[in-house]
Amino acid sequence: MLAVILGCTASKVASRTSQATLDELSPESSPGTKAVLSYNGQLVDVDLVHKREGSTETIDLMRNGESLEHETYVRTPHSFSLKEADEDQFDPPLPLLSAEAAAPWSGQLTSGGVSHAASATVESSVDTLKGKTVQPATLVTVNLELDSGGAKKANRTLKFWLVRGKGVVEREFGMGVKRLPAE
Repeated sequence: MLAVILGCTASKVASRTSQATLDELSPESSPGTKAVLSYNGQLVDVDLVHKREGSTETIDLMRNGESLEHETYVRTPHSFSLKEADEDQFDPPLPLLSAEAAAPWSGQLTSGGVSHAASATVESSVDTLKGKTVQPATLVTVNLELDSGGAKKANRTLKFWLVRGKGVVEREFGMGVKRLPAE
């Protein structure tokens, strides 16, 4: 789904976050086993398969044994970054949370086998997820500016809601594509 949004190379600035916020992403954090994909309001129930190997964390959204979407994140002691989202790859990974001040950078965002220039800013704030239960969350907002080859750069917003002990429980990739908690 990000192929619609991204398709470019990335420059970005990660928001400075406290170590306490990074600690919310403890090794045992899991966003659950069920989720809902929303495609412009059309809801699809999916199984959420969460795996962690070393510094890599993956989330596969499955329906009837088929992967509909895939997310890959990278954790270090000082940052939490997006590496891949539904076949779009950030190289180096896009920092969502960082305990250190991050300077602007340039990298590659590859979509459909094509790389393009882009820039991004990342901000985090306190938010609340409202479902069956109200949960405090950290909202990470990524503002992407993509060089799509036209006269104007395309702007997209990506959002990630992180909850203590669960990790990324909700995300929105713009263009009406969301992963919601099933609860």
